[in-house]
This record gives sequence, structure tokens and C-alpha cells, in this order.
Amino acid sequence: MVAVLIADEDDPSLRQAIGVCRQRLSVPAGKPLHWTEHVKRFPRRQFVAGQLAAVDGVVVNFVLVEKAALATGDPMRANQVAFYNYVAGLILEGTLLTASSWRGRRWRRMSSVGSSTIICWRSGIRFAGTRGRAGGTGCG
Repeated sequence: MVAVLIADEDDPSLRQAIGVCRQRLSVPAGKPLHWTEHVKRFPRRQFVAGQLAAVDGVVVNFVLVEKAALATGDPMRANQVAFYNYVAGLILEGTLLTASSWRGRRWRRMSSVGSSTIICWRSGIRFAGTRGRAGGTGCG
């Protein structure tokens, strides 16, 4: 999971770079640019990384989890909602830490969340509050 942070004044440059990526990779309007669908192969990854790296002021936070490394009894192995919510919580935590130490002029802190999968927000909010303890691991 990835979070991209950028100052307001650099946002147009980022949007332009993403537009170039979407056009070159033939992503239809209204469809999210998705890693496994549009950027799975190495040359495409290189292209997208190069476009985004060229934008001044971009900070990227990411969380990678090897699911196979989770303990056999870990509830997140069997519960995709719990796993997704846990990783989303980690990326949000990293984003907040980055924002708290942002250098430069004062800026408003906002977050826009996009997802390529269905998120059960009710359980996600409960899960974030419990940080993976009992509760908040299913939808409802």
C-alpha cells in the first residue's frame, strides 16, 4: 500500500505526471491507475517511477507485507478485511508521522483515500481503534 504526500503548490505537477502515466498506459477515464492491472511489468514500473520521481516535493510512504511470513495462527492470514485494515492503519500512521515533520511553509493537512478493493469502513474504524486486537476484523 502506498501513500503519496505533496505540498499544495506541487499538486498540479503530480497530477500532470499521473495524467501522462494514465495516457501512456491506456487507463480509461474514471478507472483508477492500479498496480496489478496497469503497472505489473517491469518496464511499466520503470516508466511510472520515472514520471513520479521527476515531480519536485513528492514523498512516498509505503507498506509491504509478505503474507506468507505471518504466523500460521494469525487471524490476518484468514481474514482479508483484517489484513487490509491493518496495513491501511500502518500507512495512515506513516502518513501522519511524515506530515508532522514536514519541512517548509505551513500547509493544511488533508488526506484523500483511494482504494482498489472494497473497504468495510465501519469495521476499519473499529479496527484502527483496537490496532488488531479483538473486534473490528469483520464487516458489520
